[in-house]
Amino acid sequence: MRLALGCTLLATLAGTFHANPALAQAAPPQPRMGAIAKDAMTEAQAKAAADVERNGTVPAYLWPTLRNPGLTRPTQMIGEYLNREGKLPPRLTQMVILIVSKQLMYNGSWIEHSGMADRAGLSREITDAIAAGRRPGRMDEDETLVYDMCDELQKTMTISDRTYTHAVARLGEGGVVDTVAIVGFYGYLGLLNNATRLPMGVAPAFRPAPPR
Repeated sequence: MRLALGCTLLATLAGTFHANPALAQAAPPQPRMGAIAKDAMTEAQAKAAADVERNGTVPAYLWPTLRNPGLTRPTQMIGEYLNREGKLPPRLTQMVILIVSKQLMYNGSWIEHSGMADRAGLSREITDAIAAGRRPGRMDEDETLVYDMCDELQKTMTISDRTYTHAVARLGEGGVVDTVAIVGFYGYLGLLNNATRLPMGVAPAFRPAPPR
């Protein structure tokens, strides 16, 4: 089930990765799909909520999926795999997540994962460069490969032969697959965030441009 869902998500996202970089000036809007009260849930929603609750609460990033509760637990499972069992070292996993979060102006993810990146050993210089939309000046070989894969995926929707060959040699095929999966998965979450106006956090690093 995980593989099928992941492939579907990545295919759906193939043409969506060019977010508007303009910053919004207005205060964050109210969520379009907020939390659902337990007494208002259908049986399927209540079951899905029980499967993913943390301390009795459904994480905000999963609120939209409860409208189609068959998505809720699979979405959480993919995130758990990529963050806990993936083939990339934690600092590289967090680096990819930050790159996608910046591109899609996904504040909730940025706020959470910038702290995780610090703890995983990603340099603050790299995090700050990503936040500013710049290519980091000092990266090791693995960080450079991950950055190049993300950059090429976002700009061309694929990975060049040169980058692919180098990445497989350094990170293995599993590392390449997980890099692409993280880009696709956090793109999916970022689009849900932007379309449904999820909570932005106390001090967002950036905000999506308002719709015209």
